Amino acid sequence: MRINEFFKKKKWSIISGVAFLAILAAIAGMYSHEIEGKFNNLKDQLNLMSSSVSSLETSTSAFKSSIDGMTRKPDIETADQSSDSELQSKLDEILKNLSELEKRVMALKISSEAMQQLAESVEETITLLDTEIPENPTIQSNQPQPANMIKTGQNFTVSVKANEVSNLFGYQFNLNYDNEKATYNGGLKSSISGINTIFKKDMSDHLLVGATMIGDAQGYSGQDITVCSMAFTATDDFDPSSFTINRVNTVDANQNYVENINGWSIDVKAE
Repeated sequence: MRINEFFKKKKWSIISGVAFLAILAAIAGMYSHEIEGKFNNLKDQLNLMSSSVSSLETSTSAFKSSIDGMTRKPDIETADQSSDSELQSKLDEILKNLSELEKRVMALKISSEAMQQLAESVEETITLLDTEIPENPTIQSNQPQPANMIKTGQNFTVSVKANEVSNLFGYQFNLNYDNEKATYNGGLKSSISGINTIFKKDMSDHLLVGATMIGDAQGYSGQDITVCSMAFTATDDFDPSSFTINRVNTVDANQNYVENINGWSIDVKAE
């Protein structure tokens, strides 16, 4: 009874509450469905956007590659053209040089043949003269000899001279002579103040002579000077002019090396 009375008294309140809950559930369901639809729509849009971005990146990369290819191609063609032009220029120059070289070779060949013919002609002339002019030992032995002839057993001195030296620190030269007619006796000495270290080396047909200063010294300068001297003995009669000097090399105090200089000579004097 009490329950029935309670329901009777609260009937409208209960109905109102249930109706409110139903309305609330309907509204919630409507909003939930709308939110779910919007969420799905948003998800689809995001997927579409991601696909578009990927497609755009791929297209951009392909476009960039195409642009780079188009940009590089003219450079390559230009480089090829420039390289071809440069190569052609070098080939033309090489061909020109080869042509000039061929002309020079031909000229040298002609000159060589002419010199060969001249040498053969001279040789024939000499042979002809030798056969036509008989030897005369008596006349040959009576030929006058040079006044300054060095006699067998005579001692003599060879002095080396220079027209001019500048800042001279050291030197080297070859003294050429017939070692069957003269013998080196020693006495090698430098005549230049400061160049005190001097040496010689016996070669097959000459003496190699060299001298130098020692330490940090100022080079020697002068004109018409005697560079060095040495002693010899004649083992046979000979003409002093048979002594010669060549391959004169010098070095100055600044280490400047000069080869085959001129202006050096020798003086032979008998004792």
